[in-house]
Amino acid sequence: MSDPTSDDPIPDKRKAIDYLRQGGLVAILRANLGGRNQPRVWLRNDNLGNVTHSFTDGRRGIGGASVPFWTLHGEKIFLPKVDEVRTLLRGLGLTAKEANDVIASVGTTS
Repeated sequence: MSDPTSDDPIPDKRKAIDYLRQGGLVAILRANLGGRNQPRVWLRNDNLGNVTHSFTDGRRGIGGASVPFWTLHGEKIFLPKVDEVRTLLRGLGLTAKEANDVIASVGTTS
């Protein structure tokens, strides 16, 4: 495990967006299918330099945003939860446009 005070580089934003589009966002959202305590998520680099997510604070990363619950229907974002997912993405350092682009890539359903 990495030392929390280490100089782990913050993930490249372009790579982070690609990660979220290519399944990372769905994996994050699956972590909270309901419950009292909303997990918090960070984007960071793994040991190989690839972007990944973690629900444990302690290494340098982007985020700490709360994961909203019941946001998925299959592999798509449940339409009434889009604003909450957008807030999550903004908490991970994305601009409003980038967040909307990731949501469009993943897709929505009613």
